[in-house]
Amino acid sequence: MNTIKFGKLEILADYGRILKLEAAPGLNVFWNNPADNKTTSYGWFNPGGDRIWISPEAETFMPDGTLSSYTVQKGIDPGVCTVSMADDKTLVMTSLLDVCFFKLGKSVKLQLKRTITEIESDAPAGVSFAGYRQELELTAIEGLENGMRPAIWSVLQLPPGGKIFFPDCDVVRLSGAYPGKQFEGGKPVLYAPAKDASFKIGITPENCRGVMAYINESTPTAYLVARNFETTPDGRYADHPLHAPEIFTNQQFYCNYGDLGGFGEMEYHSQYLTCENPVIRTADTVRAYAGTSEEMNGILNKLF
Repeated sequence: MNTIKFGKLEILADYGRILKLEAAPGLNVFWNNPADNKTTSYGWFNPGGDRIWISPEAETFMPDGTLSSYTVQKGIDPGVCTVSMADDKTLVMTSLLDVCFFKLGKSVKLQLKRTITEIESDAPAGVSFAGYRQELELTAIEGLENGMRPAIWSVLQLPPGGKIFFPDCDVVRLSGAYPGKQFEGGKPVLYAPAKDASFKIGITPENCRGVMAYINESTPTAYLVARNFETTPDGRYADHPLHAPEIFTNQQFYCNYGDLGGFGEMEYHSQYLTCENPVIRTADTVRAYAGTSEEMNGILNKLF
């Protein structure tokens, strides 16, 4: 695989992904597929890392509207990506995407631009740090058909052995056997890998606070990954559970039990494009810290 080192990041150019983020030397805080030639049950290779797909998921990944038909379109992943440097601190990935909306039976060409800049440490003394800000721009480079609602779907994959935290609010079951809300330190927690079966849950825009975090204390050096993203309570969002198309979520979490690698995912969705609004821009930050368990939990408490 063709990778590019960029500060404490490693970019997988062919796939348009941030493959690695080193919070400390040799410590990649993202999940990466350990087998370069391994495909998933969907016949598609998942390198891991920080990736972007196009939602709504039910309309762009399920040809017949069911999970059993799940298909990863090559026009979305990997698409056609080019990488350039804006300056010595900023990298730009531009992907041309050809996206089929299965229910409509029609496709649209989109351009996704990711402008990635490393950020300065805000870590306490003695704590290692790596982080970046990315500005995202999705553009319809041809007219949208009625019923198309393409949006940015950002997915951060995290290794097994850790815990995902998010603000305490009502959640929506999207798929799988969600075990119900569990707490640690007064905060809702999800475990990766999932204990019995994979599941996915979401948070509606009115409950979303634009923050989520993952902590792993099972490694020799504990580490924490925090993502902050833009959210609009009354924004136009389109991703929904199959069983409840009238409920929209813009923050989501997936925990795999092991068949795909046992990883966890922290996800968010942007507002969608329309004929009147053929460009959407948003931004997020990812901060990774490494140190002792006590230090990581102290940072976690400040996040929430």
